[in-house]
Amino acid sequence: MTLFQANVLVAWLGGFWARPADGHPGPKMLKRGLVLLHQYVQWERLKRTESPQPKPRSRHHRQPG
Repeated sequence: MTLFQANVLVAWLGGFWARPADGHPGPKMLKRGLVLLHQYVQWERLKRTESPQPKPRSRHHRQPG
């Protein structure tokens, strides 16, 4: 993948349509795409971390009465 292709993909995340007459993506689209890419990466990292296990219950249960 070339740097240009990577820039277009990132800008595409930010809302760039990449039509033939659109020209190159600007800094706004690249920024929006990078922010979204960062959020997607954070989300995937968060999903991979194990959720904390509940504390095991004590074996000593209360007796009624």
